[in-house]
Amino acid sequence: MGDAVKVKGMFIRGGRDRQGAQGIPRNRAVQAVVTRDHHQDHLEYVLELAPGAAVDVALVADALRDAVKVRGEVHTGAVPENAKRIDDRRVWK
Repeated sequence: MGDAVKVKGMFIRGGRDRQGAQGIPRNRAVQAVVTRDHHQDHLEYVLELAPGAAVDVALVADALRDAVKVRGEVHTGAVPENAKRIDDRRVWK
C-alpha cells in the first residue's frame, strides 16, 4: 500500500480502488491513471476483466467513486502485470 496521490484536491490511495472494484464479477485488476490537461486533473480507471466477462461501466464508476471519493471514467482493457495501482502521468512544468 503506501501509495497516495492528490487528484482534484483529494488524496486517492492505492487499495481503495481495489476495494471499490471488489463487487465486480470476474475482475482481474484495476488501475487508476491520473493525467492533467489545461490545468485540470483527470482520473481514469482501467478495469481488466476475465475473458468473456462484461460489466456496466456506469455502475463500476459509481462504486469506485463511492470508495475513492473522486469521480473518474472507467474503461476496460489490459493492466500490465507489475503496474502501479495509481499511475500518475501528470507532468509538472
